[in-house]
Amino acid sequence: MPEEQIYLKVFKTFQKEIEKKALMASIRARSFNVYIPTQNFNSYFHEAIWTSIRDYLRNSDVEYGFQQIVKHRIHYAEVHAWRDYQNTSNYIGKRRTQYISGQTKPLNLKQQNSYNSFEILHINIQIDEFTEHQPVDGIIIKMLAAGSRPREISEFLFDSGIYTSRYRKRISRARKNFKRYLEN
Repeated sequence: MPEEQIYLKVFKTFQKEIEKKALMASIRARSFNVYIPTQNFNSYFHEAIWTSIRDYLRNSDVEYGFQQIVKHRIHYAEVHAWRDYQNTSNYIGKRRTQYISGQTKPLNLKQQNSYNSFEILHINIQIDEFTEHQPVDGIIIKMLAAGSRPREISEFLFDSGIYTSRYRKRISRARKNFKRYLEN
C-alpha cells in the first residue's frame, strides 16, 4: 500500500481526535491571552501524523507503538506552534518570553467560533456556579476545561512538582463532584 493511502486511512482514524486536540490547544492558548488559531494547530498536527507515518514505515525496528509515536509528535507539534508566536525580549535586564503576534484577536474570531459560543458560555456559567459551592473543585474543573493537564494542575494548585496518585485521585473526585452537580 502506498504511503498516501496509508496516510489517508490513518488520517480518517485520527481526524476527530486531531480536531479535538487542536481546539483544546487553541482554548489553552486563549486562557493565556494568546490567540493561536485552531487551524494552525490542526496543520501542525497533520504534519506530525505524516512524519510519524513516514518514519514508522521507514524504521521497521521501532521500539514504540505507532500511537505512542503519534502522541509524542503531536505534543511537540503543539510546542512548535507556540514557538511560531513566541518573541524573546530583554525587559529590565531579564530575559522574558512574549507572544506579541498572538496578543491581538483576529478580526474573524467571533465568526470562527460563533457556532460553539452559546454552548461554551453555558458550560462556563455552570462551572462558575459549581465553583461557588466547591471552590477548590471548581478551580480544578476550570483548569481542565481550559485544557490543562492533570500534572500542570497538581503543580499549580497543590505546589507539587510530582504528580502522584494522591493528586490524581483528588482531580478524579473533582470530576465526579462536578458530574454529580450537573446531574442534580
